[in-house]
Formats: sequence, structure tokens, C-alpha cells
Amino acid sequence: MRKNEGAIRKYYNKWNDKNKVNVIEWLILLLILVTAFMCVYYYDVSCTVDNSILLLKSIYKGEFFHYYDFTIGKTRTVWAPNYEILMYIIFAIWNIPLALVYKFTHIDYIHSMPAVLWTKLLLLTCLLIVVYIVYKICLFIGMSIERSRIATFLLLSSINVMIPTLMISQCDIVNLVFIMLGIYMYLQKKTVKFIICFAVAIPLKMFALFIFVPLILIDEKKIIKALSKIVASLSVLIICKAISWQSEAYHYLVGSFSNVMTKQLQEANIQLGSGGFSMFIGGIVAVCIWAYLKEVDKEERNKYIVYIPFLIFGMMFAFFAFFPYWIVLLVPFTIVCIMCNPRYLKLNVLLETLLGITAFLSCALRYYWIYSETTLDSLLISKVTDFNEMNRKYNSVYAVLQHFGIDKYQNAIATVFVVSIITLLILNYPRERDKQCFNQESLEHSVLWVRISSLIIVIALWVGIGLIPEGNTLVNTMDSSESVKAEESVLPEGNSVVQKFDVKKDTKVSEIELQFYNEANSHINVSEVVVDIIDLDTKEKILSKRMGTSVIDEKICTVKVNKKLNKGSYELKISGRNDNGEMISPLLTKKLIYQKYPVLINGKEEEQNLYIQSKDRFRRRYLR
Repeated sequence: MRKNEGAIRKYYNKWNDKNKVNVIEWLILLLILVTAFMCVYYYDVSCTVDNSILLLKSIYKGEFFHYYDFTIGKTRTVWAPNYEILMYIIFAIWNIPLALVYKFTHIDYIHSMPAVLWTKLLLLTCLLIVVYIVYKICLFIGMSIERSRIATFLLLSSINVMIPTLMISQCDIVNLVFIMLGIYMYLQKKTVKFIICFAVAIPLKMFALFIFVPLILIDEKKIIKALSKIVASLSVLIICKAISWQSEAYHYLVGSFSNVMTKQLQEANIQLGSGGFSMFIGGIVAVCIWAYLKEVDKEERNKYIVYIPFLIFGMMFAFFAFFPYWIVLLVPFTIVCIMCNPRYLKLNVLLETLLGITAFLSCALRYYWIYSETTLDSLLISKVTDFNEMNRKYNSVYAVLQHFGIDKYQNAIATVFVVSIITLLILNYPRERDKQCFNQESLEHSVLWVRISSLIIVIALWVGIGLIPEGNTLVNTMDSSESVKAEESVLPEGNSVVQKFDVKKDTKVSEIELQFYNEANSHINVSEVVVDIIDLDTKEKILSKRMGTSVIDEKICTVKVNKKLNKGSYELKISGRNDNGEMISPLLTKKLIYQKYPVLINGKEEEQNLYIQSKDRFRRRYLR
């Protein structure tokens, strides 16, 4: 018995080792990432795929130097190429097999599931390369193997990695490969290789230039030499522009896209003097000056090389409206800085998790069309459900958040997001007392499970919009008529609006939607509206719901029912209590829809119906 107890204790200690991520945690994370990879895909990257196929065709037809002109009128998507040509060259190399398959089979490489997964495989490959480089960076700056592995787990379990790369599936991860490789080279003082990596990264997306300049200035104090290195980093960009310079379409396709990005990056946060002050641009200039003045010794250098990109990208996402797929650029530097800090590890990881949650919510509320049901129509969900036939309850993550009232807190969520970034930047600033300390504080497994749970919730919420069906409509006048307000308020004692309706078979009713005209929307609840459902056969009151007038606005009000209504006739009665002299009345249809049951206002029939929609609990089989 004692021997068995010793074995159990030994197994438990190994399982609960705070210096390692256990096998179960890795397996669950792998399952989550595979689910994300197999279920969600945003349309935008298909434009890049299509344009890369057109690049191969332009080469075949000898139109390489007029590639942008060649694509006009030939694209199968909504976007002609608007990146520098290097991005399409990378995708074209990857898509040579796809182009050959298309040539002989005419596969739909825009919507075909195998073609989409082939595209996502490129992004997954880039992600794994970034993970490996982060692991190598952690080892190089002095972390233990176990701590470096924890860093890779934290990177892969970040919401801000999973969504942009494996779900939205945008090409920023391609850019990140060269940025991270350049950082790794710079840590080793291989300056030429560092410049080459960033020379490739800059034409992919110009964000790399923001961190390149201060990184050069942290080492190079001679202005002429610093400028020569900066010019060298622009060499590939200059080559890309030279290749396409004769193409007229190049100038307006890439130029218009650049103009939009330039305007967004300069967005003024404060009005000063004769113009607006951009906190991001001001921050970059300040960091460059600080980097030039800062003298770092050999022990400090490594931490500052990682912290400077973290600081720049942190300011970028804190100070202007970003697209949701850009934020992947921030994560590797956040994780490495967290792991370099011998203190606050638990708090740091929880803050990075909160950063992911708030970024997801903010972007889902701002860019609702990205987080929509259309992201599910090419991959696994569309293959296991009646995707096109199913009537969905929600068409986007935004609709779910709106249903639960979370959209009201959009500014609060954005504020928490910015505070999380600023707190992380402050906590993880390289300090003298932290030199050569990497492995002091251990990480509790409960924190890892918080991260895993947050990933599961995000996927469930997103995939759920493709699986949660709308209830069958029992009564619906909203789709058949315009709405008008009733002429009398329901608040005076004795006033009521009654709508009768039939239930043709026993049904579980989930909710009823109504709409009101309301003058009594003061925050002081001195009056209320009462909604009753009465069985006309038994005269039994099935449901009674009370709503304070202050919470009723001009949007649709949803009354939760969740009651079984047996076959028969019922009436929905709306009345009020505690008249405050202001008018509140339900909306009615402009014309009579249900001839059998005109609405009754204070007992008098009107040639109208209540403006209403009621739904049953959907039970139809929708899985294939």
C-alpha cells in the first residue's frame, strides 16, 4: 500500500510540476488549434491566393513586369492585388501545386475545402516557424529548456495568435516570420543578416520599419552609418517598386491601399496647435530618440532588443483602430518579455489572456462582417450541417454579443484592452535588478487552464453562429407590415392591448419579440409594463413578465417564455402599472394581417394586429 501511495505521489508531483506544461494540456491545446484550423476561414486571404495564381499566369504569358495591369478584369474576387509583388511571389511559390491542379481539374480554389486548407497550411507552417524561432530566442538569451517550452505553449495558446492566423487566416504571420528571424539574428549580432531579414519583411507590410529604426539606433550611434543601414533595409522594397514601376495599375492599386493605411496610422488622438497629434507617431519618434541616447551594456542588450518591438507594437495597438489580424505581431514579443521577467509571471499571463479576450470582443463589435457565418461556409461546419438551408438564430458574433447586451460596453472593453497593454509594458520594462534572471517564478497550471478555457469559449462562440438554429415562427406580423404606435398608453390602470393567437400543436415557445414607443424612459422606475399569456380554454395565466419602463427603448424587446403551450387558443395581454403621465405603447401593424384575430385595445377591435414575432424551441434535425 505504501509503495502504491509513493507511486501515486510521484505521478502527481510530475503531473503538477509548475516548471513544465503537462501532456494533457498540450493535447487539449492541439485539439483546439486543429478545430480552429478546420472550421473557420475569412474570405480576404482568398484574394491573395487568386492574385498569386494570376502572378503565375502573368509569368507564363510574359507579363511579369505588367502584373498589376494583367490582373485587371481577371480577378475572381473583390480585390485586385494591392500589396507589393513580394507577397504574391511567396504565395505563388506555395500555390504552384494548386495552380497545376486547377489547370487540369478546374478546382474552385476560392471555395474548395482542400484548396482552402492548402492555403491555411502555409499560414500554419509560418506559425510553427515563428514558434520555433521564439523557442530559439528564449534559449539564446539564457532561459532554461523548460521555461522556453512554456513560452511556446503561451504563444500557441494566445487568442491573438489563434484568431488572426488559424481562424481569420491572414498573411501577417508571413511577415512575422522574417521579423522574428531578423530579431534572432540581431541578438547574435549578425547585423547583415538582420538587415536582410527586415529588407524582406518591410515590403510585405511596412510595420517592420517601425521597429527596425529604433533597433538600429540602440546599437549604432553614428548617424551616417545608421542611415545607411536604414536605406539598406529598404532595398527589397525599392526592387519591388522598380519591377512594377511601368505598370499603371500598380500605382493606383498599391497607392490607394497605402494611402488608407497612412491615414489610419496618422489618426489624430489630440488636437494641438495647427493640427492633430498622433500618439502613435509621437511615440515612435520618442522611442527612436530614447534608443539613440540609451547606452546599454552586453547584459542589457538582449532584453532591450526584445522589448523595443513590444513597446512599438504595444503603442500601435493602444493608440489607433487596428484590424484584428495585425495583432499577431504583438504576441511573440509579449511572451518573450513576460518570460524574461523573473516576477509577475502569473499576473502577466493573465493580463495577456485578458488582452486576447478584449481584443476579440472589441474587434467582433467593430468588424462584425469578419466574425460572421460566412467564415464557416467553406470548411468543416458546412460539411456536417445543412449550412445553406438552416435558418440561424445569429449571423455573426456581434449578433450574439448584442443579444446579451455586451455591445453596450464596447468603450469599456476597449479601455480594458488599452490598460492591459500599458500595464504589460510597465511591468516588463527591463530593469537593472532583473539582469540575468529568467527562471525564478513558476507558472501555476490553473493559469494555463484559464487560457485553454478562453480559447474554447472563443471557438464555441464563433462556431456556434453556424450551428445555433432559429426557432420556427408561431406568430409573425413583423415581416408583413410596417409598424405604427398605438394611440393610447398601456400605463393607466385598466388599459390593455390584447392579441389572440392559435397554437396548432403542442409547442415549447422560447421567446416573444415586441416593440414599443416609449416616452417614459427615465432611469427612475416608477412604472412598469406587464406581459401576460393566458390560455383561453382554461383561463389559466401561463406566463407573466414585468418590465420597468426605463429599460424599454425603441429596439425590439425580447420576452423570454420557455414554456410549453398545448394545442389551443391563447391571448397575449400587455398592460401597465403605476401611470406616470407619460406614454408607452406597443407598436401595431399598419394593416390587418390576421383577419381572425384583430388586436383589442381596451376591449375595442382595431383593423390592426400587434407588431409581434414569437418562436418555438427549434427541434428540427440539422446535422447531416
